[in-house]
Amino acid sequence: MLSTRSGRRGLHSPLNRARTAIMLSAALAALILPPRLSADSTPHPTGAATGTLTLEIVSAVSHPSAGAAVGVIYLHIVNHTEQSDRLIAVETAAAAKAEFHETVAAGDIVRMTPRPEGFEIPKAGQLVLESGGKHIMLMGLAEPLESGGAIELELVFEHAERMRVRVPIRPRSF
Repeated sequence: MLSTRSGRRGLHSPLNRARTAIMLSAALAALILPPRLSADSTPHPTGAATGTLTLEIVSAVSHPSAGAAVGVIYLHIVNHTEQSDRLIAVETAAAAKAEFHETVAAGDIVRMTPRPEGFEIPKAGQLVLESGGKHIMLMGLAEPLESGGAIELELVFEHAERMRVRVPIRPRSF
């Protein structure tokens, strides 16, 4: 083994152990985290009552909770207007509370950061909530999320009308 005092790092040096731990953590995260969002074929527009299409959900999905007290929701929101909007709240009877989170990497550390301010939906653009990025966390599930079921949500926006969304629960596909 090489001495770390000489400036060289041996196989069992603290730096190499840290690198190995990070690589193992990343590999484990890749196995545990759900894959990217899978498409839901049913669009859910809002603004239909006035005849103008403002926001549209083009896909939404959740995954079985495997007995955990938390769940996650991924979806895409398309903004068909020339005004930005903001997703500011999610209401559901499926959990005690719903929070906005974002997975953020800083160097070798990956953290799930709360985003209480919600997420901006750019004008004529889209908001993408997906694995490894922005997402909705369900905390204190009323019951386990099981494949084949669905979660009823109400999305609350800064400008657009509230939107009810039925989110299918599908198994993770690796």
